[in-house]
Amino acid sequence: MITIWKYNNANPETIFNTTMKYSKIRIFNIIIIALFFVSCSKTSKVTTADKTREDLRDVFVLTILVQDYLKETNGEEFNLEKLFARDSLGRISKNFESISTISRGGHIAIQYKFSENRNNKIEFTGNEKQMKEIWKVIEKENLGNFDGEIQFDYGERFYNFRKIIIEKN
Repeated sequence: MITIWKYNNANPETIFNTTMKYSKIRIFNIIIIALFFVSCSKTSKVTTADKTREDLRDVFVLTILVQDYLKETNGEEFNLEKLFARDSLGRISKNFESISTISRGGHIAIQYKFSENRNNKIEFTGNEKQMKEIWKVIEKENLGNFDGEIQFDYGERFYNFRKIIIEKN
C-alpha cells in the first residue's frame, strides 16, 4: 500500500527510470553469476589412468611415509635418510636419489628425484591397497629438476594428502 501511495504522486518518467535502473542491475548480476559458473566448470589438470598408478607404487609408499612422519613429529624437518630409517620393509631405499621440502601457499610440497636403480615393483600392505583408491595423480609439463611432487595440507589440516604431480611424457 505504501508503494502505491508513493508512486501515485510521482511522475511516470521517474517511475520508468527507477524501474529501468533496477532491471539493469539484475541483468548485470545474472551475467556475472553466469560467467562465474562457466569459468569454474573448466579445469586444466589431467588425472592419469590406472596404469600410471601401478608405475608409481614407490611414490605412493614415499607419500605414506612422509605423511606418517609429518603427523608423528608435528611437521618436523626431515630428509631422505630419516624416511629410509622408517621404511621397515626397505621398499624405497634404492628408489629415490633426493627429496626437497617446499612450503607454499596452502600446502607443503615434497619434490622427489628417482635414482637410477629404481625398482617400482613393490607389494602393498592391506592398508596401502585401500588408500590407493583415493589418491589423485596429475600430469604437468616442466617440473624442473625433479621427477615429481607430492602435496600435503599443513598441520592445521592434519597433513592430509592432496595429490601427486608427475612429469607429462
